[in-house]
Amino acid sequence: MLNIAVIVKRIEASGSRPSEKLLDIADKKAIDIATEIKEKLEANVCVFCIAPYESAEVIRECYAFGVDAGYLLDDPSFERVDESGIVSIFGSAIKRVNDFDLIFIASTSDKDAILDVGKKMANFLGTDHIGSIENIKMLGSRLFAVPCQQDKKEKELQSPTLINFVFDPSEKIHNAMRIMKVFKKDVKFFNSSDLGINIRKFSK
Repeated sequence: MLNIAVIVKRIEASGSRPSEKLLDIADKKAIDIATEIKEKLEANVCVFCIAPYESAEVIRECYAFGVDAGYLLDDPSFERVDESGIVSIFGSAIKRVNDFDLIFIASTSDKDAILDVGKKMANFLGTDHIGSIENIKMLGSRLFAVPCQQDKKEKELQSPTLINFVFDPSEKIHNAMRIMKVFKKDVKFFNSSDLGINIRKFSK
């Protein structure tokens, strides 16, 4: 069984209530790739999101894409942490849940700061790291990371590896219209005590 973790973010919904949040488009693409792997190989897909209890709909939106389990990292102190704190929160949650073969972090930008978070989290988790990837190609049971730059070679993925994806926000989501009974699925919650983190040292 291949275990895949996807880190997801909340974004403001255009024209919506201030409190309403939706899933980031880049994260939708990462989930799309993860669930495509799941359809062709035996795999389990989990998502992790820092968000308050009231934002559980973000996890249920992930369930609509075919995700198997979702973890909402819910603690008021999580909203005020620095970059190292974000790495520690997500890394601790991922370690607590499973030994993941692949961890996905997605964005629509290839900024060094985003890539740096991926590198730090890979170091925290003790995994390999590959950055600036636009897709994953499957050849039988073998998976290859497809780089954004055409002059770069595809790299076969080994377990465990953390991947920084960079997506064009205008690209379509293949599986956006999945129909599932998402509101009957569990959303799991972790706070700082659950993760064993002293969050004060990461406060901005």
